[in-house]
Amino acid sequence: MQQEARAQREKEDRAAIRWGSGQRGIDKGVWGGLAMMVGAVVWFVVGWMAGYIFFYPPILFVIGIVALVRGLADRR
Repeated sequence: MQQEARAQREKEDRAAIRWGSGQRGIDKGVWGGLAMMVGAVVWFVVGWMAGYIFFYPPILFVIGIVALVRGLADRR
């Protein structure tokens, strides 16, 4: 059972290297984290310019940081 899982993992690693995603190290978690952080900053600044201060954008920014760090940590 473990040998099959190891063989599957090696096959996925070879495919990732072939397409370059393994070398770049950028995956869904990283892109999602960056998108959340950018969205939070835009939301906060636009609200601030309109005279409102929203409390959710800083929370979204922190969640984006967590997603970014987890995405970078999950690289193989």
